[in-house]
Amino acid sequence: MKYFRFLIINVLIALAVFNVAFAEGDTDNVPGGVEIREWVQLMDSNARKTAPLNAPITEENKTEFGYEYQYSFATLYYSKPVLDEAQLLAVQVIDSKIPDPRGVLCFDSYITLLEKYPNDNPLLYGDYDMATLYVQNQMPDRAYWGSLMRNGQNITTIEYTIHETMPDNTYSDIKLSFNIEDNKVYSYGVFGLEEIVSLAEVEAGLQQVQKVMELKSYHGYFSSVDGTQLDMFVREDLYFSGIDFVELTPNDAIAKLGEPDTDNTMKNDDGKWYRTLNWSGVEITFLFDENQKFIRCDKITINDTNMEASRGIKVGDAFPSVFSKFRSGEGVLSDNMVEQLYGDSINAPYGIARYGENGISLTYAIDVSPSVENQYTVIMNLNFTNDYLNEIIYYTK
Repeated sequence: MKYFRFLIINVLIALAVFNVAFAEGDTDNVPGGVEIREWVQLMDSNARKTAPLNAPITEENKTEFGYEYQYSFATLYYSKPVLDEAQLLAVQVIDSKIPDPRGVLCFDSYITLLEKYPNDNPLLYGDYDMATLYVQNQMPDRAYWGSLMRNGQNITTIEYTIHETMPDNTYSDIKLSFNIEDNKVYSYGVFGLEEIVSLAEVEAGLQQVQKVMELKSYHGYFSSVDGTQLDMFVREDLYFSGIDFVELTPNDAIAKLGEPDTDNTMKNDDGKWYRTLNWSGVEITFLFDENQKFIRCDKITINDTNMEASRGIKVGDAFPSVFSKFRSGEGVLSDNMVEQLYGDSINAPYGIARYGENGISLTYAIDVSPSVENQYTVIMNLNFTNDYLNEIIYYTK
């Protein structure tokens, strides 16, 4: 029962965390210098009313951002170790009670963040490492853009850049930056308050984010706490990381993954042959007939934490993150802790969740028909330990 209770807790948490990749903010209301400096001025005023927790400030407190002044509500970075003589250079917040300029708090969902700021790219198109949220090019006067950094589906940073004309024909270089962990805002801050950049540097930045804005090589995947709004496991889910499970051959696998660490062939009791290729974290088995004629890919087991599977899931992902990407909510939980997510659990398509003392497993099935004589069921089994995905298995029957 403990895993079921843990599931309920996580689903409640997910209500605040997930509805991935389709959040659209106010596309015209970009954060600008006036808005940011008003918020910074308030933080500065609060800091000057009390001594920092790490007083006295000395040269040992100097960092790449400035002299570090620690307060209960935030960490502020100043230009000098004497506050009366210092300018505020940066602010970093980890306190969940301190809102950002638009009311975003630490531990808010990153979706909440995306809804508060402009987003012209709700599907988060870009490449594996980055997506551009918006670009407003009003040069030579000013330029604004928002960027999202990620490692595949794992979002790490969301940052809003502000370049506005300064009196000496340079530009400000203010960044409102949010650190994202487990799809939530872990910390945020304003940096570069006194930094300046040249026209050439602004134009180079614009060129980069506009280039990423045009990319379509990678995107986010829709998630929802309402499982009835999600798609069932479908044929397209069998294409991942450049591999098509249904069409995969041994040569294709080697071309994609390189020479295997081991390559073994054995004959089964039914006369069929199985060839198993092993790489670090990945094992693929191929099925051949009695005459060793290739039939199909029979099984893929993934333990590699860097390899994306269906809908961008990876070993190491938290259960709520995975659960919220596939259809659910059509069945009930049985007395033996088996939940029918959709379908009848016998005839594909179907989805099943099993909650046990040793972990959780999710099973999704689909029928495929590569040809008239070659029809079978493909099953994806996801195994979780301590609420984290530790194994992904695709197999046929």
